[in-house]
Amino acid sequence: MTLTSALRLHNSGHIEQTDACVLDPEVNVLIGSGESAEVYRMAGGSVVKLFRDGFSSDLMKREYDAADLAAQMGLRVARPLGWQTLQGRTGIIFEDLPSRDMHSMLRLRPLTLIRGIQRLADYQARMHRVEAGLPLHFQRTLLEHRIETADVPDAWRKAALARLAALPDGDRLCHGDLHPGNAIETDEGLAVIDWLNACTGHPAADAARTELLLRYSGHGPLVRRAAIFRIPRNTAAWLYTRFYTRASGVSAADIAAWRLPVAVAWLQPRSSANVPLLHAAIERWL
Repeated sequence: MTLTSALRLHNSGHIEQTDACVLDPEVNVLIGSGESAEVYRMAGGSVVKLFRDGFSSDLMKREYDAADLAAQMGLRVARPLGWQTLQGRTGIIFEDLPSRDMHSMLRLRPLTLIRGIQRLADYQARMHRVEAGLPLHFQRTLLEHRIETADVPDAWRKAALARLAALPDGDRLCHGDLHPGNAIETDEGLAVIDWLNACTGHPAADAARTELLLRYSGHGPLVRRAAIFRIPRNTAAWLYTRFYTRASGVSAADIAAWRLPVAVAWLQPRSSANVPLLHAAIERWL
């Protein structure tokens, strides 16, 4: 790769471009791709998460700050190492953790489900012991915005906002999108990636988000049509809640109180949820 530049993050929080570089396909291997970014393996034990054109620099900085805080507090993460621009796109450089994502491992070895979900819950409980605050965004603000923009009936929106207003604030580090696809197995244990939705907030809300993701996210045609194929996901969500409450001291009732606002906030256009099932659940929680 011909390197002609890098990015620097100033104390003011602004990302300033100081140079630029070009991807070399013989050196930089694409190892992941999502809606917001692509991830390339770089030389020298690092990867770059290269955000798509037009992506918010504020969200990029949120991911950097959250992953950096988690690393400083002793949580196993891919540590952010700096900023870089590649072919006009901004990216975060992370350490490269030789790993395999938990979701793939659970799918290939389903008998490891119980232990895998317990480890995920234990990690989240440790994360929620970390005091956060600025510069991360506040969970309540994010939820309010997402509820306002959710693709739901106005009555649901009003009910979710009213429920949210009655719930307490928090000051803990929350991932905002923790599920097996964002957990990776490394030689040193479980690590968590993709801190783009991280915030300062209440642990029970973050736990409710994980429970909902386990139960209602990423359903294929078979799972959508036949209840029997939903048993593994429902089991994983049930196990997760039991393990998390034991590890954290947060009660199941506290988690349940957050389900309605968190679920409504999830229902953005092009949501990854099984929308009919989540709609039915919301009707029960109203």
